[in-house]
Amino acid sequence: MSAMWGRRILYLLVLLGAFLVYIFNTHYLAAFCFWAVLAAPVLSLLLSLPVLLTCRLELRGVPTDVVRGEEGRWEVRLLGRGRLPLARVAFTIRLRHAMDGEVERLRLAYRGISPKAVWAEPVDGTHCEAVTGTLTSAWASDLLRLFSLPLRRSPAVTVLVLPVSSPPAALPREWGNQPAQAYAARSGQRMGEEYELRDYRPGDPIRSVHWKLSSKRDDLIVRESSRQQRPTVLLTVDRFGFPEEADRTLDRLLGWSDLLLGREFPHVIQWVHPETGALRTHRIVDRFSQYLCMEALLEDPLPPVGRTVRDLPLKDRWQGEAVYPIHIGPGEEADHETA
Repeated sequence: MSAMWGRRILYLLVLLGAFLVYIFNTHYLAAFCFWAVLAAPVLSLLLSLPVLLTCRLELRGVPTDVVRGEEGRWEVRLLGRGRLPLARVAFTIRLRHAMDGEVERLRLAYRGISPKAVWAEPVDGTHCEAVTGTLTSAWASDLLRLFSLPLRRSPAVTVLVLPVSSPPAALPREWGNQPAQAYAARSGQRMGEEYELRDYRPGDPIRSVHWKLSSKRDDLIVRESSRQQRPTVLLTVDRFGFPEEADRTLDRLLGWSDLLLGREFPHVIQWVHPETGALRTHRIVDRFSQYLCMEALLEDPLPPVGRTVRDLPLKDRWQGEAVYPIHIGPGEEADHETA
């Protein structure tokens, strides 16, 4: 704005000089110069308005999700219908890091911009986190850069820096033989001689639906073999510590989830908010539900010290079918959790 006021003062001085020449000189060129200088700002604004009124700035992440260590960028696009270039475009990108709450601002300005210009800034993919970008201000100037008008801006966008999947070599040998830990079985669930009936859950095969009983209850009931039933894997993590340790934990968590999904084993991921202690529970049945879980996990803060999910007894945070709980940390081994 200070530079713009400097140009305005310079324009007024030029206008004053043209006016003095016009008064003391009767030549037609003096009159022409005075009227040309006087009309220049109006003409500049009229020529620029069709572009200024149709332009808007769009912020997006390319790609929308970045695996830690890979390259990504924030991309700002200027979208407009006019053909004349904009003398100057200035905007500010506000980046908020969910991991530590840090906010950084990128103030950028460009001259002689076409209505289809694109700018790019790199995404910091050092650690796993969610970064939200917002265009907090955007201005464009007319041809003489004497006036500025605000540009329309797109809403905030979030880029996820995802972990690098690090699956275990194999599932625990004792998983199938581990005594099931179950608390407060769901209503309507009962054991038969060779199978049990329970409510349908996303991910259950259609062939396991008990159609006759489902039609009577107006709800899907699943028949599950009690002799071959395996407990659902319950993966738990803590959302606090140093960023490097948190990265290793998330790498291993995603690896466990990928391994279970690859073998078509639905599973559950749990953690608590490190500051409020609010319990987070996500059932993973496919890649989309896994993505939503990672998104929620990365949007929580990462303080050096926080609350752990193991402060809550298993019976207080799990109400459902039998589970095989595994707590995942930054180390190489996963701990089997007991009640």
